[in-house]
Amino acid sequence: MMNRIYRSSARGSAAVEFLFCLPLLLLLAFPVFDLARVFQANMILTNMAREGANLASRTLHAEQTIMDSLAATAPPLDMRANGAIRITKILATRQGGILRNVVIAQYRWQNGSYDPPRGVWTCGAAGTYWSSDGSCAGLPPPASAPTIAIMSGALAEGDVVFLVETFYRFPLFFRRLQLGGYNAPDLDPDLYAMAIF
Repeated sequence: MMNRIYRSSARGSAAVEFLFCLPLLLLLAFPVFDLARVFQANMILTNMAREGANLASRTLHAEQTIMDSLAATAPPLDMRANGAIRITKILATRQGGILRNVVIAQYRWQNGSYDPPRGVWTCGAAGTYWSSDGSCAGLPPPASAPTIAIMSGALAEGDVVFLVETFYRFPLFFRRLQLGGYNAPDLDPDLYAMAIF
């Protein structure tokens, strides 16, 4: 009889202890789950950039089609709301005995609403602007085109490479921690991947 009473009270105390431990376990589990989702998203972006660079190097004048195809392979990522893709065409040209890598074209994905502020080179500087078809208009000829450091010394004169950048503003489950009020910093990470082909 005494053994039965002891088992009954032990079950009850275990349930109470679990009830007290559950919030702590959840506080530990949700960040781990978010971190795993961030790693998955980063792998998806890396694969998108690699495949995009491969496709861009083999396809002429189909940049928007390539970027639409890449975005279609991104689920579970919502590329339309939080993603961006850029394709940059780079030419190695010799000027005054110096080999320079210059930007001769850049395209951005038209169907995404996120416009990341960074990248290897971004249209909008030195008289350039985004045109309605997603291309960078106003780029000067290669003799005075913007120079970038990517692949410096690795290309021969006349070589053309395609650089594909993928961006994603990752929405965490807990978008903001309200530490100290409503002006808490935004904790959503900006993910980035780049590939050259």
